[in-house]
Amino acid sequence: MAFLLVIPSVAALEIDESYLGSSPGRFNSVKICDLDNDGNKEIVLGNYEGYLNVIQWKGDEFRAVKHLGPFGERLWGIHVADIDGDGQEEILAGDGDGNLHVLNGSDFSVRFRMEGLVRDVHGIAVGDADNDGEKEIVVGTGYKMDFPLSTVYVFSADTGELESEFLPGNASRMRGVAIADIDGDAYNEVIFGTGISLGETPGAGHLYVYQYDGSEYTREWRSDDLNGDVTAVEIIDVDGDGNLEIVASNGYREGPGFLFIFRYLGEDPGGNVTYEKVWESENIGPKPYGLDVADIDADGINEIVVGNMLGYIWIFDGSTREVEWKSPPLGSDILGIDLGDVDGDGQIEIVAAQGGYQGKSDFTSAYTAPHIYILDGSTHTVEVALGGRDYIGWTLQILIAVLIIVLLVGLNVYFGRKRNASKKGKGPK
Repeated sequence: MAFLLVIPSVAALEIDESYLGSSPGRFNSVKICDLDNDGNKEIVLGNYEGYLNVIQWKGDEFRAVKHLGPFGERLWGIHVADIDGDGQEEILAGDGDGNLHVLNGSDFSVRFRMEGLVRDVHGIAVGDADNDGEKEIVVGTGYKMDFPLSTVYVFSADTGELESEFLPGNASRMRGVAIADIDGDAYNEVIFGTGISLGETPGAGHLYVYQYDGSEYTREWRSDDLNGDVTAVEIIDVDGDGNLEIVASNGYREGPGFLFIFRYLGEDPGGNVTYEKVWESENIGPKPYGLDVADIDADGINEIVVGNMLGYIWIFDGSTREVEWKSPPLGSDILGIDLGDVDGDGQIEIVAAQGGYQGKSDFTSAYTAPHIYILDGSTHTVEVALGGRDYIGWTLQILIAVLIIVLLVGLNVYFGRKRNASKKGKGPK
């Protein structure tokens, strides 16, 4: 007699290790939003395996509501925006295979898809990039220094049609992209960071500012070599002086990591656009790639919040640039940070995506059980830790498996005895 051993799933859409997947939210691919306009916030994030996960605050708890995919591996280009002005958010999800998927936030249907881009579509911004009154989707791509070189693509946000593309030079790893009027001239610029670091050694890293001149995107400014991948870029008036600044972080796998603030200065006597580096942090550890800026403690001053590969969250005062707080280690690879009132309590929280990823032989990061940490922005205490290993579910499944095995063994013994008894009853008299 043959028996099929079936272990039922006891944790459907449970927010655990299997749901979050490897390295959730890496490169700031974790976003706080309200996809369905119901007043309850969602957390949208991607992972190494290519799944798009949506977690919603509902009532008094966080619930997993979607697990979509797989799309291409390394689904780490996540951006949420109303691209067409209809009042409804769209999800833009870029994968490591060179595809950008644009989904309707209301029902998660695919609106359009851009395919065949340079791999690792991880830098995404939405705004009026060419100052024509219409929104564009600006995409930064690239993985490492091989052919083809990393490319910036500009698509129509309305139709998804390619409007322009350009190479910023000998660059790769464009994961921090923004659109803003950084110099106050009433025209938007495209700002992004690059890097060529391949691991344990430093690599060139730069900040770029481009502007559309009516026919093409031209470079206005490039920073000096910042010596590491410039992966995260935020454009904000960080110190409350009325002017926008570029807040960026850079580093590489085993080396130091830093935060920078740059400010537009004007033009030099030769007519060249100039920016000054007004601040560089102390070494805050390797790969400080999780970055966001907001007034998280409601004191009227922005804070710079950054997570790194070693598993620490640093908070800097945006005005004085002093360290306000450094977390205890929360697990390796806190490389996704977003700030917002995620649970509707009137207090901004720090949403920190943590966890390495499996299947790597080059020691890019150590695999650790993934979590989404939600910290109070004012007290810095961990309110919720989503994820980890579902030990209760595992225990139940093991118990179910043991019970099934015991039952099968018992049935085999029982039927075996019955067969033996039957054979004895049919023997010679």
